[in-house]
Amino acid sequence: MQGKVQVHKPQLNYFRRRARNSKKEVLAFLLGTVTSPTLTKIEKFYYPELLVQTGAAVQAYTDGARATAAKLNLKIVGSIHSHSDWVPILSPTDYKAHITDGDRVSGIVGTNGRHTRVYFWTVDSALPLEIEYV
Repeated sequence: MQGKVQVHKPQLNYFRRRARNSKKEVLAFLLGTVTSPTLTKIEKFYYPELLVQTGAAVQAYTDGARATAAKLNLKIVGSIHSHSDWVPILSPTDYKAHITDGDRVSGIVGTNGRHTRVYFWTVDSALPLEIEYV
């Protein structure tokens, strides 16, 4: 089964705006809960201190995200990053990182000028998740 991700639309819109306004990749950790095998709820986007930020890569420290998640009684359920002037696909590098990082969901926002498109995936499905805005 494909599954679903619940996300607060204003938080996702803010991420999309940051992605549109940057020629470098943007990253946020997704804090939330996995409520069933087919539903992940994202409660908060956490913007970490970045180690690397280029037009083709982004990496970050996880310490702040872990501390914030613990304080809010949430888990890091995944991450979202942007592909500047590129389509939102889960590249082989993204897929490997998804597995290595132990993420439940991975989100990618592709930008094309002022337009964006976003998809979320789980490791066990090649199909994107259904997005439900809350």
